[in-house]
Amino acid sequence: MKTFVKNIDDLRAHVQVESGASVNVLTPFINKVHETVVISRFGRTFVEQLAAKYHDAPETLTDAEKTVVFLLQAIDVHLGLAAAVPYLTISFSGSGIRQLEMAASKPVYNWQAIKYENAQLEDGHNAIDSAIAALWSFRNDAQFAAWKNSTAETKSRQLLINTASEFHEYSRINSSRRVFEMLMPFMEEAENIIVDLIGVAFYNLLKSQISGFEITANNLIALSAVNRCVARKSVVLGYGNIPVQVTANGLMVVSAPGNNTDKINDASQADDSRIERALASLNSSYQSAVDVLRRVLNDPDKYPLYTEYVASATTPDENTNLDKPFVVL
Repeated sequence: MKTFVKNIDDLRAHVQVESGASVNVLTPFINKVHETVVISRFGRTFVEQLAAKYHDAPETLTDAEKTVVFLLQAIDVHLGLAAAVPYLTISFSGSGIRQLEMAASKPVYNWQAIKYENAQLEDGHNAIDSAIAALWSFRNDAQFAAWKNSTAETKSRQLLINTASEFHEYSRINSSRRVFEMLMPFMEEAENIIVDLIGVAFYNLLKSQISGFEITANNLIALSAVNRCVARKSVVLGYGNIPVQVTANGLMVVSAPGNNTDKINDASQADDSRIERALASLNSSYQSAVDVLRRVLNDPDKYPLYTEYVASATTPDENTNLDKPFVVL
């Protein structure tokens, strides 16, 4: 299998490794990540074509292709290392990784291994986010036709918000792709709530313009207001159900590696009063976003589909619950 990691130099482009360290033991972990993450998310045809070019004719890579290779390589490296940590004995020096050995028995986690694994997971997932954004920007380049025409590309735009960096604009998550992916199921639920708020026709219009990368100026303003509601509502829905906590910089992952069933409402992580206060703050933030959405969409000339939807409401006396259909914003 041709991954984006050919030698130790490729590894050292992303993590600190002593020059004399043997890294061959990482190969099966990198291979697995390449198959289950890189190929799965970015499409087999596109990835295999680009990897072959990187191995066999690297001098022919364009600058855009070099950018994408570097980001996909980062996924192979960081997530490969994260996958290896539970099975390897890793020793460190001031220059980075000094030695990697397959452990005779399953290594016992220590604080250094846990910290290192979490760092690799964050960096690897953030590279996924960056790679998606880069490929969107290069989608009309001829050399990325295999990506543009792939199912993977379509899946990369399945929600209103599709990258962690974009989500962070509306609700702070430290631009963490790990947190973003934990929130994705709740984002789908939040979008269903928003459909009831703005109407199916207007929602479908926004989705179609996102898919075609042809969002109009007026709808861009509306989309920003809608996305703020989606992001903040998904955080409200997800909080207490995924291993994150609220920090000064936004949500961050708090679960220990290999123990992803831990939830923020475990007694070891937070008491009930803390959760209650956090949820109150998150709900307040969501309600503020809804208030903004009310003001933005209250323009019949710019948003006729929404105006028609409101006019079609059959139960105006019940239009006070923002999570029910026919809501007058």
